[in-house]
Amino acid sequence: MNDDQTLDASAPGSDADRRAVRNLLWVESFLVQGQWASAEYLLRETKWPAPWRSPYTEGLATAREHAGQRPEASVERHVAQWASPRTFRHDVPVRCPRCAAIGVVTSQAGRARFTCLQCTARITTWQGPMLIHGVCTCPQCGGLIEIRRPTPRGHTPRAVEADCPGGHVAQLAVQGADVPADCPGAGAHRRTVHVCRDDPYSHDPPLDPDLGLELALATKTRHGWVWALNHDHLEELRAFVAARVRVTSDYQYQWANRLPRWIIDGHHRREVLAALRKLG
Repeated sequence: MNDDQTLDASAPGSDADRRAVRNLLWVESFLVQGQWASAEYLLRETKWPAPWRSPYTEGLATAREHAGQRPEASVERHVAQWASPRTFRHDVPVRCPRCAAIGVVTSQAGRARFTCLQCTARITTWQGPMLIHGVCTCPQCGGLIEIRRPTPRGHTPRAVEADCPGGHVAQLAVQGADVPADCPGAGAHRRTVHVCRDDPYSHDPPLDPDLGLELALATKTRHGWVWALNHDHLEELRAFVAARVRVTSDYQYQWANRLPRWIIDGHHRREVLAALRKLG
């Protein structure tokens, strides 16, 4: 973008113009940091009013030019990055829960933040479902009770009922909820279960791991969901699936070792690659 095209998000104009200004500021930031795929994705997904067609065209050409300079992985052999899924948790495109527009979850100093570029909604706390889980003993027969029960965010019960192998019904206090002192099971460690965030990747649809918002880079197939956290993750996944020989490490938390078996099955290669092409 030219130096004389200085953008000011507070400049007068229509709401569409102001949204376009904010989007271009994000794009400029991505281009400066070398995040070409993220810049191209945001430019492509934004509806641009007429006054900003020229900056949009220039920015998109720059993003595509640099993104095209990345070396393409061989379709015969690909060595997966020695990294966990956490490595790709930066600049994650998600859908705004208020207006369904595309926004980006950013993380700074370990704190995640989402700001919608369409309706300016701001989110800094977990929005996804919660999970009640734990293993405890039945107060009547001493049998082990294992519980794993999803619960909506903001609707965590103070106590739950669970069946034990002996046929009894036990009432268990939920640690982490607002448990009063007279609640059955309160204060008894062996009759307490815990509440935490549910697995965002197994949700339908998949969610981002920091705020629990719906991933923008996700599509459903007859086998399940194909998703990526961002375009760096998408490119690595595409190269891995396309390769005839895939090299991974023994590290159990490596992202490639945690893929569903149907994704790495060679019989599904064409279908998975077709789904990845839909994402970008």
